[in-house]
Amino acid sequence: MRVRLVPVEDAALAAAARALCAAPVDPPGIPDHDWLHGDPGEVLRRLRLARDRRLAAGGRAWTIGADGAVVGYLSASIDDGGARAETFSVVARAEQGRGIGFAARRLALDELAAAGIRSVVSLARPGSASAAVSRRLGYRLTGTEERTHPDGYVVALERYELRLPRGDARMIGG
Repeated sequence: MRVRLVPVEDAALAAAARALCAAPVDPPGIPDHDWLHGDPGEVLRRLRLARDRRLAAGGRAWTIGADGAVVGYLSASIDDGGARAETFSVVARAEQGRGIGFAARRLALDELAAAGIRSVVSLARPGSASAAVSRRLGYRLTGTEERTHPDGYVVALERYELRLPRGDARMIGG
């Protein structure tokens, strides 16, 4: 399987929205992911908003491709004068368990390390696929925190942190 990160453009983002709606990440009822169970237009609107916020603040955003199809989205906000990033990723449920999230996040870590990022944070719901990917990549669980979702509810998350080697992250999660 070939996994690629492609800098986000509207056509690829629309494909990601369709893939995520066709196979939502979680079953209905998980408040921070309920938006994935709606109309593809609403999912696309939210992905565009996330992308635009990341890019406007100097971050990065990609769609995740696997075997020629767009299957998800990954972004990184950049903080601390360019030394630290916080990633967010989502892969369609039908594609989970194939190593796509792991490979995509590893590719992002390579790019972030090459750009001089020294540490990366990932926030994940306990027991989620994102938490499992973080552990497999060597992130350390450093605590928990609560974030207020844009829709107003509070989400409890685990905080994972990873130190990146200078310039080349290819050994991470190997």
